[in-house]
Amino acid sequence: MKYLVVISIMALMIWDLGAFSPEEPTRLARSTSRTRSTSLARTLPAACNFLHPTSRNTHKHEVNRYVRDAAAKYGVDEDLVYSMIFVESSCRVGALSPQGAVGLMQVLPTTAQQMGYSPHTTQGNIYAGTKYLSYLQDRFNGQVPLMLAAYNAGPEAVKNARGIPNYRETRLYVDKVLRSYRQLRRAA
Repeated sequence: MKYLVVISIMALMIWDLGAFSPEEPTRLARSTSRTRSTSLARTLPAACNFLHPTSRNTHKHEVNRYVRDAAAKYGVDEDLVYSMIFVESSCRVGALSPQGAVGLMQVLPTTAQQMGYSPHTTQGNIYAGTKYLSYLQDRFNGQVPLMLAAYNAGPEAVKNARGIPNYRETRLYVDKVLRSYRQLRRAA
């Protein structure tokens, strides 16, 4: 069952680039702590192992713990964090973008420094990205599409566009993360 969910997420991410459905939830309520005894959040690290068979299980458990702790600390939905990790870096700890963003959450070193963390450790990267996402959650009143657009294109671009900027990369990014996020929430 776990691999069926992973394969369907991957298929959606690769082949289905449809628009965000307005009937899906687009707002997050700030959560103080979100724990699930049978959290589906473990699905994306499993996807990471599927995509990168050389990944070690201990690393998967560290990522789970860091995401769970950072999401609780900063009041962000952990499924959203997992979805971002999946889309941002394909679950590669050592991912590096041409713009200089690093790690699982593709955090710019200057942003991570502003958040008080090092982006070069798995824990620091997840905490920096989640804290920044929390800042965006407050700034955009929990509107997930705007939060994601701001994470990708910057908050000023979202403010100036009065919504999701008309950048192809940003629109595709928002669609991919939302699709993954909805998939995780449905399966929960």
